[in-house]
Amino acid sequence: MQNRPRLKPEDVPYYDAFSSLNASRQAGMAGTEPIPVSEVLAYLHLVGIASPDARSKYLRLIQKMDATYKAFVAERTPQSGK
Repeated sequence: MQNRPRLKPEDVPYYDAFSSLNASRQAGMAGTEPIPVSEVLAYLHLVGIASPDARSKYLRLIQKMDATYKAFVAERTPQSGK
């Protein structure tokens, strides 16, 4: 994570949301599970984001960050049986 990109100020709320939601993910037998959409919607409700366009953007960006995070974790997790 030393080479992670610098966030633009306008992107900080999306990263903050992802950081908060990261703790809500389930760890399963297949590894790191994705953040459930229900958790994203609950977070948006909690912080008062009601606009459908804003909610859609948050969901899309959080899912992209989540996919990147999951790939990062998978890359660093030793595979059993190899």
